[in-house]
Amino acid sequence: MKLTTHQLIQQLSMVVDPDLARAAVESYVEMQQRFLAGDWQPTELDGGRLCEAVSRCLLQMDIGKVSHTMMPGKIRDALLDNTCTHILGSKDRHHIAKVIEVVYKFRSDRGAVHISPEYTANYMDSMLVLHAGKWIFA
Repeated sequence: MKLTTHQLIQQLSMVVDPDLARAAVESYVEMQQRFLAGDWQPTELDGGRLCEAVSRCLLQMDIGKVSHTMMPGKIRDALLDNTCTHILGSKDRHHIAKVIEVVYKFRSDRGAVHISPEYTANYMDSMLVLHAGKWIFA
């Protein structure tokens, strides 16, 4: 069954905060559209937005905390903290947190977010962010 963006947001909103569900779906859709249009830098920027939204969704699903401001690095720390009680399995938390960290750091270090004398956003960088983003979103 094919879902519209609106239907997917509605379904995710039953599990996580509606604003976080909307942010995750919209950044994912935007990332896909930008990649298909050959807009490498916006693809990578949307990958970062996706990481932020999904991180916050995971935090809510894992420990029940809703945050609209916590950054992915702090959320990663919370997901990997073995001193608190978690709902999500340790391997799931570990792998998803690490992939989010790779995408978030990668797009920051490769010229999509910060000015770099060595790198500019390009097809291969965008492809990495896109496919890692698809995995994170799934």
